[in-house]
Amino acid sequence: MTRSRAAAAATDCSNCRRRLPATTPAITPWGNIPDETLIYHFSRSVVLLAAGVIAGVVAGSLRRQFEQSVAAAAARDRVTNLFGQHVSPAVVDRLLATSSEPASEMRTVCVLFLDIRGFTATTRQRPAGETVALLNDFFAEMIEVVDRHGGIINKFLGDGFLALFGAPLKDPSAATNALAAARGMLEAVDTWNLVRPRQALRIGIGIHIGEAVTGTVGSPQRKEYTVIGDTVNLAARLEQLTKETGSRLLVSSSVRDAMQASGDGGPATDLGPMAIRGYDEGVRVWRLA
Repeated sequence: MTRSRAAAAATDCSNCRRRLPATTPAITPWGNIPDETLIYHFSRSVVLLAAGVIAGVVAGSLRRQFEQSVAAAAARDRVTNLFGQHVSPAVVDRLLATSSEPASEMRTVCVLFLDIRGFTATTRQRPAGETVALLNDFFAEMIEVVDRHGGIINKFLGDGFLALFGAPLKDPSAATNALAAARGMLEAVDTWNLVRPRQALRIGIGIHIGEAVTGTVGSPQRKEYTVIGDTVNLAARLEQLTKETGSRLLVSSSVRDAMQASGDGGPATDLGPMAIRGYDEGVRVWRLA
């Protein structure tokens, strides 16, 4: 029995020796990974690294563009807050190009006042919504004319407005442009009345050019660009005189002089020196329409 077990054990050992490899294989760093696989992983790593770098560059560029857009929007908001939403895009772009707040200064400005005649009385006969819609439609046409001639609407005054030419941007042809705008608005009103006979409107316009104080006034929370001085007051008085004289467009002698200097030969009637509230002496007034 002992011999049989010994013989079996010897046989098993012999079989084990036959199954074992003759030599132990050498261990390499990458094992048996084919060269093609190594190249693939290396290339993939390079692509991922490059993609990361490109993504970083793109992200930086997008961030800068976003910051520039925010800064541009803030600058436009600043201009809108100072001059109102009715400033034309062209004027906004020119103001943005100056990259500074308009200086407080004395400068030559042509001031135009427009008022709708008898509008307050008509508001009693119309619903509030219709009244506001009518004003918005009318002012939209007037603003387009002012924009076209290089002016800005500085203030809305209920059923009228104050427009400036030559401020905040200098304009050597301020008086000429203001006159062109006034005549354009009168033509627009005539067309309006033909198209909307039931909403026919009458307007009066006064224009004066002269020196005025300009600048931004208000509190740190809210400021607006404004003009102050005798030039503004006289333009307002001329607009009020259109009611007394039955005129549509009255101008001062300084505007009349600018007309002649520019070769404007349009009709003008000399109304002579007229008494105007706030002035010790009569002011010479010209009727253009």
